[in-house]
Amino acid sequence: MSSAGPMGPSGRSTSDPADLARRGVSVSLRATADSTDPSDAMDPANQSLHEALRITYRLVQLAMVVLGGLFLVSGFQGVNEGEQGIRLLFGKRDPELLQPGFRFSAPFPLGELIRVRTGVEQVDLSTEFWPFLSSEDKAKPITQLYGRESLKPENDGSAITADGGLVHMQWRVRYGRTNPGLFSENLRPEIEERLVRSAVQRGVVQAASQVRVDDLLKQSNDDVGSLASRAREVAQATLDRAGSGITIERLSLLEKMPPLFLKDKFAMVQTAQQRAQQLQEKAVSDAQRRMSETAGGAAATLVALIDEYEASIERGDEPMRESLLARIDVILEGRAEESSLRVAGEVTRVLSEANRYRSAIANERRSDLSSFMAKMEQFASNPLVTVHREWSDALRAFSERETVETMLIPRGTTTLTMVINRDPEIARRIETKIREAEAETSRTERERRQRDARFRTDEGLKSTPGT
Repeated sequence: MSSAGPMGPSGRSTSDPADLARRGVSVSLRATADSTDPSDAMDPANQSLHEALRITYRLVQLAMVVLGGLFLVSGFQGVNEGEQGIRLLFGKRDPELLQPGFRFSAPFPLGELIRVRTGVEQVDLSTEFWPFLSSEDKAKPITQLYGRESLKPENDGSAITADGGLVHMQWRVRYGRTNPGLFSENLRPEIEERLVRSAVQRGVVQAASQVRVDDLLKQSNDDVGSLASRAREVAQATLDRAGSGITIERLSLLEKMPPLFLKDKFAMVQTAQQRAQQLQEKAVSDAQRRMSETAGGAAATLVALIDEYEASIERGDEPMRESLLARIDVILEGRAEESSLRVAGEVTRVLSEANRYRSAIANERRSDLSSFMAKMEQFASNPLVTVHREWSDALRAFSERETVETMLIPRGTTTLTMVINRDPEIARRIETKIREAEAETSRTERERRQRDARFRTDEGLKSTPGT
């Protein structure tokens, strides 16, 4: 290298004084000795870049603050009426349930606010245990449905009863999410309805397997120990074991029927059973009414005492027989201390008539005895007069009968031919007497029925509108 200085484009040294003289100086750099700020020496472009970066940094800081505020504000969410909120923080559930209102929870992904509806939900099981029906048959009432003599398990639903019979049913379940914490922790909303359906189906199958088909078809939802109540217990136990937090409020049996091809035969059997039950209830009601008409409130006690009395006679238990007979007499005569053992009705009338008859017979016999004794005294003193008077009294009593007609024949008549018929006047009089007797009998019977009606009570089944 040459120490002559830097070389130019032509290969000559740039420090040559001749060359410098020929070329003009384009740029001159001067340094001021009294300037100490480094920024004063910076390029204006660098200064512009520095200012832009500083402003951008400030804007980024402001944006971060705004985003942080929005992130915190996003944690405020509303819990609607009919809902309860569950607050999550880092995946852990807060045991406190949030009531309806504006509530705060840590924003996602730090936390989450889960809302769970607490109202009553409804699910219908209309096909699970029901035969397949066309769209036209679905609009018909059950009484107009007719089916095949066999069922296809892939299409027709049914349940098996305890006696091996088949029955079709439609159900409606109403449930609520009574434990939102368990519900949100163990159950996804998309499988909620499927879980409820499966639990109810399991309950129905188990409950139906414990009931005979005849008893099932006669049950209602409100019967104690009914199919619906047993199915609800099994379904609720299934939901509890799954930790679903769901409670079944009501399980209702909407429709029930035997297989369609046996429906008419079941209807005939049920009609006969209902008829037999109605006749039995009517017989019991008639018996109770008759007993009430006969002896009032003491009828049941009297029947029991009479049965015991007859049993004591068969056993030959004389002391017991006398004791029971005395007890029966006390009740019949109205001397029982218990108010519930007061006799009434036919027994009272019969006893009253018996007492009157006994008194009348006794009085009549005493009167006859007195008359006989007087006639005996008269006969002893004058027999002919006594016989003549008795004969006259007997003849007069005979001739005064309504059916006796008296005809007078002249003295001295030896031969008399008579063509006679009944006297119309006497016939009318006799017919009038007969009618009066019949009217008296009818009046007496009517009065007896009116007396008996006071002790008559209406019992048994009664049909009411709407049932």
